[in-house]
Amino acid sequence: MTVTHSVISSAKCIKVLILSKIQNTFKLYDRDHSNTLSTLELRSALHAVGYRLNYHVLNALVLRYGNRQGTLAFDDFIMCAIKMKSMIGTVTFRCLQ
Repeated sequence: MTVTHSVISSAKCIKVLILSKIQNTFKLYDRDHSNTLSTLELRSALHAVGYRLNYHVLNALVLRYGNRQGTLAFDDFIMCAIKMKSMIGTVTFRCLQ
């Protein structure tokens, strides 16, 4: 195994681990098991990973990433998390079970 191959394998493992942690966070805060996050569930999930958002920012996120019912599916939650990380900085998704 070359060093380059080792680095690429490590990067893939890290991406899988991060995705797994985001998925665990999503499942933990999807309290009604609807496979979507409501505005309140999203607020709780983001708060748990370190984002303290006011009502206006939270609503902007739901309008941008949510559906017409104001909920976010898992894919939308990933996009929202990526945007938050790029705008605000590093956040650690952790399994909170």
